[in-house]
Amino acid sequence: MNKFRIYIPFGQDVGLLSKCVESIATRIEKFSLDPTPICIINNTLKSVLGQIPYPEKCLELIPPVELQHAQEINWAIKTARENGEPFCMALHTDAELVDGALEDILERWQEATEQGIRWAQILQFESGVFSMVNLDFFYTENVWFDAFLFPFYYMDNHMYNIIEARGWKVLTTRLWMKLILPHKSSHYLKDNLVFRRKNDLAFRRHGDLFADIWGGLPGHETNKADRTASGTLPT
Repeated sequence: MNKFRIYIPFGQDVGLLSKCVESIATRIEKFSLDPTPICIINNTLKSVLGQIPYPEKCLELIPPVELQHAQEINWAIKTARENGEPFCMALHTDAELVDGALEDILERWQEATEQGIRWAQILQFESGVFSMVNLDFFYTENVWFDAFLFPFYYMDNHMYNIIEARGWKVLTTRLWMKLILPHKSSHYLKDNLVFRRKNDLAFRRHGDLFADIWGGLPGHETNKADRTASGTLPT
């Protein structure tokens, strides 16, 4: 067993968060030695521990100001490092673990570790809904999720390209997409009208930024080998 947490970035919908927390709390004890194996990065700026199940198993981190999603992920990575965790594992608020999901991702991590694979991220479900990242990648490469360029959408594809350009790997699990997690896709975008309006204005422009950096939109890049991501990263 290892000491680790599952990090949940939270922005709205306590009902979804409660289902997410319960799905973790009822499965994680046999895998993690951490006394608070669930860490909620609470971007609503108001505590929700009194409204969710298993509060005794949760650590709640409330930032002083609202964070971009990319900043939430960076904070989770930093917290995992300070807590002595071997990786940073995360699950979206609008998803739930199912039986076998934890075993699947931990087995892939153990396999990659034993084989000496230079991995940066392991995905158990598409779009990073349930995944883990290698802390060593971020601290070795001094590369972080860039909230200036991509605060929300495109940031995952941007990071995948950086990982590969730097000679690391994005791995999938053995049961990739076979363990279907309950998932209300993009709940924050759909249910938050103000954020939806901002995203409607920004999405195409973020796509232009991505294409400027990588020579095309995701799946059509022509410049994926650039370690500096078109001069936006230190060498």
